[in-house]
Amino acid sequence: MKQFDFDAVLMMSAVLDKTGIVIDIQDIVKGIKQDELKNIGDAQKIGKEVGISIVVQLAGSFMKSMHKAGPEIKKLIAHLSEKDIDEVGKMTFKEIKQFFVDLIKAEGFSDFFKQAVESTE
Repeated sequence: MKQFDFDAVLMMSAVLDKTGIVIDIQDIVKGIKQDELKNIGDAQKIGKEVGISIVVQLAGSFMKSMHKAGPEIKKLIAHLSEKDIDEVGKMTFKEIKQFFVDLIKAEGFSDFFKQAVESTE
């Protein structure tokens, strides 16, 4: 997979815009019971739970609304995988799933979402 470059940032932005995906950090934070934070271990546990909640919320929203940004998603996958659009259209679900697992691990990807979250606060 190619590096998550500025072209990929623009493509990801278009995908998020077309799908209407919003990570509602405010709702997630409201669900944290602050009285349970007694030590650093508690904070780490809750931090992990928040991270999992965000990933589950994002994955569910993405799967539900992928059809709204099909061409943009194919373009993003083609760009980062260096495949052409027709090849991307013929990828199996298992290959697409692996692509997104690799994308999440790609350098720069998490920075994109950190910036997106910060801009909504």
